[in-house]
Amino acid sequence: MAATLIPTVIGVGLSAWADTEFAWEGFIAAWISTISQALLNVTSKSSIAESGLSGERSQFMLVTIAALLMLSGNIVSEYMRYEPIYDKIVSNDRSRAVLILTALAYHVEYVLNFIVTENVSEVHFSVLDVARRLSIILAGALLFGKVLTALNVFGVVLALFGVLLFNHVKRREATAHALLAESSAKKMS
Repeated sequence: MAATLIPTVIGVGLSAWADTEFAWEGFIAAWISTISQALLNVTSKSSIAESGLSGERSQFMLVTIAALLMLSGNIVSEYMRYEPIYDKIVSNDRSRAVLILTALAYHVEYVLNFIVTENVSEVHFSVLDVARRLSIILAGALLFGKVLTALNVFGVVLALFGVLLFNHVKRREATAHALLAESSAKKMS
């Protein structure tokens, strides 16, 4: 089953390959975000089970902790008399509206992530996350008028093929396991 993830990983890489607007700061931030998201995907189900909290409650706790950390950072920034970045970001109504809609979208996304996490395996959730990332690449290309090269489109198709292949293999394994369990139960009775 792990082999089904190879086209997915290669496809995601190709889907973003040769972007002319490359910046190391953005790459490093995206890399840290990807690792953080992967760790969250892999550890969240077991953490939810251990804590006894629901997915929604776990997400609320994470949001609360993040808000407290951001508030603390903002207080330190104000105390040290650094110019707060949000003054630049929210300097007009459109920026404020986009910021609020973005925060709302992230909140809804993570509530849904924690609901889904309770119902699927960690690997399955990570594969679903790949599909989400591909949709972000495609939406970004549409919204910002970026032309995807043939290599980018091939990468998207390859990654989606990997996602579908993973789901197909997972279903076949589940069916085989169920048939084996049923066969064993019949032999015992």
